[in-house]
Amino acid sequence: MRESTDFEKALFYFNQCLSADYTHTDKAASFCVERNGDAAVIYFEGSNGAVDWKHNFRFASRPYTLTGADYRCHRGFLSVFLSALPFLEKTVRDTSVKEITVVGYSHGAALALLCYDYIAHKREDLSDSLFGYGFGTPRVFKKGLSRKVRMRFRKFTYITNRDDIVTHLPLWLFGYRHVKRHCKIGKRGKYSMVDAHRSEHYQSELKNAAEGKQRKEFVYDG
Repeated sequence: MRESTDFEKALFYFNQCLSADYTHTDKAASFCVERNGDAAVIYFEGSNGAVDWKHNFRFASRPYTLTGADYRCHRGFLSVFLSALPFLEKTVRDTSVKEITVVGYSHGAALALLCYDYIAHKREDLSDSLFGYGFGTPRVFKKGLSRKVRMRFRKFTYITNRDDIVTHLPLWLFGYRHVKRHCKIGKRGKYSMVDAHRSEHYQSELKNAAEGKQRKEFVYDG
């Protein structure tokens, strides 16, 4: 199934995510909230130190019930997200906020995914005005999510540079899966699996996508 998306907007959000003025928690959650009228954008920074990578590799699953559904997700990412949640609650619960976009890169994209799910549960009034972008997103959820839960992510877009190793972690054989809109950019074999994850290469390939210089492929779950 093919569908167009606004890659100029995606590139804008990615650049903002790289340059945002982040607040840091004691568990290495780095977040930034920007407000413009009745719209808010929540950014999560990519991995930037050994503490982040420590949590990245805590991939044993953990039950998660904060969003009204009982499912399992990545233990390390959930721990980091929960350390940021008290700082985000004011924005999430503020009914004067009529639109929220959640954005993250790498480690931060995993946190953005959990944040998006939390907002979808707490703010049902935002069902048509909640958006998310995850760039170089690792796998967060274990297989077996109900269709109702998967549908909550219908406006969260994974954008993956082909061959990016981070988007294949934790490994599929451990039961982790991506959900919903998954867009692949770039060309297979253009970068090594490590280089494909670098921010400058995401910027380059997003620019190419925005200018229509390459094919974009969408894969859907659910």
